[in-house]
Amino acid sequence: MKNKLTLAAIGLFLMAMTLSCQQDGQEGDWVALFNGKDLDGWNIKIAGYPMNENFGNTFRVEDGLLKVSYDEYENFDNRFGHLFFHQPFSHYKLRVEYRFTGEQVPGGAGWAYRNNGIMFHAQPAETMAIDQHFPISVEAQLLGGSGEGERPTGSVCTPGTSVEIDGLKIDAHCFGSAGPTIDGDRWVTMEIVVLGDSVVHHIVEGDTVLTYGKLRYEGAMLYDLPGWGDLDGKPLTSGYIALQAESHPTEFRKIEIMDLSEKFPSGEPVALVEQYYHKEYFVSGSDTLPYRIMWPGNFRPEKQYPVLLFLHGAGERGRDNSAQLTHGGAWLASGDVRREFPAVVIFPQCASDNWWAKMERDQSPDGTLSFAFNPDGEPTVSMRLLTELMDEVNGQPWADKQRFYLGGLSMGGMGTFELLHRRPEMFAAAFPICGGGNPGATEGFAKNTPLWVFHGDSDPIVSPDLSTAMVDALRAHGAEPRYTLYEGVGHNAWDHAFLEKDLLPWLFSFSKP
Repeated sequence: MKNKLTLAAIGLFLMAMTLSCQQDGQEGDWVALFNGKDLDGWNIKIAGYPMNENFGNTFRVEDGLLKVSYDEYENFDNRFGHLFFHQPFSHYKLRVEYRFTGEQVPGGAGWAYRNNGIMFHAQPAETMAIDQHFPISVEAQLLGGSGEGERPTGSVCTPGTSVEIDGLKIDAHCFGSAGPTIDGDRWVTMEIVVLGDSVVHHIVEGDTVLTYGKLRYEGAMLYDLPGWGDLDGKPLTSGYIALQAESHPTEFRKIEIMDLSEKFPSGEPVALVEQYYHKEYFVSGSDTLPYRIMWPGNFRPEKQYPVLLFLHGAGERGRDNSAQLTHGGAWLASGDVRREFPAVVIFPQCASDNWWAKMERDQSPDGTLSFAFNPDGEPTVSMRLLTELMDEVNGQPWADKQRFYLGGLSMGGMGTFELLHRRPEMFAAAFPICGGGNPGATEGFAKNTPLWVFHGDSDPIVSPDLSTAMVDALRAHGAEPRYTLYEGVGHNAWDHAFLEKDLLPWLFSFSKP
């Protein structure tokens, strides 16, 4: 698709992403979508023609390669084509090896020179209008050099959709990556990691060139198709994978996928809530704390289980007893996690007019936030209810008192530090993400509770200096916390922490004496 924006300063969004960050899978987990012989399993849609009418033999297989060809065309005439794999996906890693060849067909637009793309979360081929140029989807753009200036490959385009990059909504046609300009006809490996609507990584030749999240349906394009306008603003969680044909010959020799859906149960938070987490309420006097609880598989009340408490951020406050599962709910409910780390998992919800941590919050005219923490004295109402709830859980016969674990993000990361201060003997290990606290209130839990602290070094909301100060204070008291400061990552450090393959094994390895 046409790249309307110049190359942005994407260095802030880069992360070192490898297969090991996704799962422990080996090469056997890769499944070929292209069999090297024919187009079995794929559907063709070319603008102006019914589905599976392959005008000009545009999509073909020759010599074991899947080719986009134009040798039977006289003129392009806006015959934009897409080749759809027949099965939808939500959470996966896709690997494609491609190259551009030959000359652009006459009539192709200048921007389409050596231009192709991987469309994902796309609408079904059969729902496209007869003359529709592009499916509603998100595109990982494939570009080749023109010999003049930079044409970075690995950008993102958003037909009928929007994404968010470090807190900024991107709904322009295309947004540039930090990818290289690749000249000539050499083979290029492009990978995309797609985790529902939450996070996507573009990886070119092993380097992550773009990261974004919060995929949504959005824009006037939706209203051109009957019924699709109803989706405007809603999460884009899954869909089809399609390869483009935009007027320049392109070859693909490998198209393979690693399905991650078992690790990240698909669906919107409500579906996850109903399937995995039971709705409960803790009442103390006139105050109520909503919370969700997930029991381990084959739960037996006479057995003892670890307890994992997770505290959400400010954006998920309220009374609906659902929003708190937005971040982390799917991760901890994934099949592999539940099998490998059977535990009772609790997600409480802070009131919309309250905070987990006792603090003063100030915002300067330029939008910068500052925090002053006071973890002593009377706690906030939500923290008081939380400590009472955990004291009650601690007395249950099914709770392994030596294996209580704590984590939280943003406001919940701040709550993690305060709860450790208020209950220094309760937790065997903890992992605060993009949080902070009072460094003077760490001595009580410094040597009792191992910590793994996470933060993005480009966080514009909660300064990483807050986490650094807490880590320094812990070390001054003789503790040895782990500290992961993600380079180029903004406030959404949790997306990266949840992909740390060692996090849960590390956490569950600890038990209080």
